[in-house]
Amino acid sequence: DVAVAIGGNEMVTELSSVLKLTKPNETAQQSKINRAAFIALDRIMLREPDTLAAIYSADPSFLDYAPSHRASLVSRLDPAVPAQKQALLTYLASVPAGGTELAYFSNLFPAASFFEGNRLVTGWETASTSKSTAERDAIALSFVNSLISDPAYKSISTPLGAIRERLQSFIADAAPQVNPSVKK
Repeated sequence: DVAVAIGGNEMVTELSSVLKLTKPNETAQQSKINRAAFIALDRIMLREPDTLAAIYSADPSFLDYAPSHRASLVSRLDPAVPAQKQALLTYLASVPAGGTELAYFSNLFPAASFFEGNRLVTGWETASTSKSTAERDAIALSFVNSLISDPAYKSISTPLGAIRERLQSFIADAAPQVNPSVKK
């Protein structure tokens, strides 16, 4: 929680380095420390999405050793914010088209969930304070639709189509239902 309170580029870099720790046989460390580091990174992402956007835009290899963590963090970016949109575009242009990371990202974007837990120093985060979930979904759908029609993103049309289909179903489910048996 103190790492989240400190935040900023340096703390993001420090926490991401924890995710890179390996066991003596060079396999990835899957420990409680790694989980705590990821949760702290995710909470910093909720508080400071522009920090992660700037780090990722400057270095698309950021967290390439932890692809599912990277996909999870990037899935929180808001395409309505120019710096975050640019980071999303950089991400989508740099992640291998047929890999599991992009498939994982397509199941999450736009991520609106968050971890609950004890807070010693900070307060509670929420996934979005300025927009409703329906607004976020509509913005994300517009963003995805623009990419689907862009030839530069043709190689990732399948995961983009999956995102579009999921978001369209959310928006349809959120629309007010009209009861045909009620007459005006």
